[in-house]
Amino acid sequence: MRITDVKLVPLYSPLKEPMRLSVGTLEKRPFALIEVHTDEGIVGLGETFVNFPPWSVEERKVTLENVKKLLLDEDPTNIEAIWKKIYAPLVKMGLQGGCKGAIIQVISGIDIALWDILGKVKNQPICKLISDNPKQKLKLYATGLSVSDPVGHAKKLVSEGYDTLKLRIGFDPEKDIELVKNVREAVGKSVRLIADANMAWDYEKALEMARRLERYELFWLEEPIICDDLDSMSRLAAELDTWIGAGENAYGFAEFERMVKKRAADVLMPDVSKTGGITDGIKIAKLINSSGLPFSPHFYGSEVGFAATLHFVAATEGCLIVQRDISDVPLFKDMLKEPIRIDDGYAEVPKDPGLGIELNWEKLEKYRVG
Repeated sequence: MRITDVKLVPLYSPLKEPMRLSVGTLEKRPFALIEVHTDEGIVGLGETFVNFPPWSVEERKVTLENVKKLLLDEDPTNIEAIWKKIYAPLVKMGLQGGCKGAIIQVISGIDIALWDILGKVKNQPICKLISDNPKQKLKLYATGLSVSDPVGHAKKLVSEGYDTLKLRIGFDPEKDIELVKNVREAVGKSVRLIADANMAWDYEKALEMARRLERYELFWLEEPIICDDLDSMSRLAAELDTWIGAGENAYGFAEFERMVKKRAADVLMPDVSKTGGITDGIKIAKLINSSGLPFSPHFYGSEVGFAATLHFVAATEGCLIVQRDISDVPLFKDMLKEPIRIDDGYAEVPKDPGLGIELNWEKLEKYRVG
């Protein structure tokens, strides 16, 4: 079997409410799937992160057009050999051009697609290619609460079985505190709350806000300061009783190794669509396990990357809980012929070969651009 083509499939979904984070606002949601085609007709699906910056889809498309030259005629089932061929040279180019992260995100999407192919060839779900005894169901936390009615939405999610919710903060400090306070009062102390600042503060402001939020007993405070300042992250984690979560913006094994050594976070958050795909994800999970720290994978994309995340977690150890985007995004409902089963705050890991999902192209075409 040989690779004959690699394509990026850009998708854009309208939103009923803008997606607002401290780093920026999206009026529509972008997604970028990666297809790896073979001479035997098997097509692997992957996904690469493109939420920010706004030109990410165009950048990934150009990057993939150049990366695919290294992949043509390679055996897609020999994933380790492909990694050895492409990873180091491309990362070096990325360092030269100041775009290492963007290149690793493209590699991540390719890697997921290769695992999808391998699973289809072996007639096994990805998690069973990695583990003899993968988990079948995984606990989720909900993220993407309504901007207009976060309290009402939080109560609805709790009634549906979610006992852990993530709130977006990092805007006006007083409104941030009010949001956490109102949701805490609405859902009670039995529900765990995560607050994500998306790197909104400097060290002193982060320390102040973390202290003010302590009374609301957060599960963890996510990315309170810029995540590549590991010394400050480490100081903050050591200073606070509240856990610090970070890792979605760390690229590759080496960056997680530095985070672990610095104890820059209490909960590490690799993202298979950003930090090196499933291949590097497995190595990163083992690294985190050996450190004694827990992890909770970040993922904020479509059902393709969500399925990959489920397989990754099902086959590894040390995961606290899995992120689930419950935003009102029309594409999510239209994407799969058979949706991933979620019940009472748990996701069932797909059992069919590869990622175990099938796209509904008839419905997806209206979201496709280019």
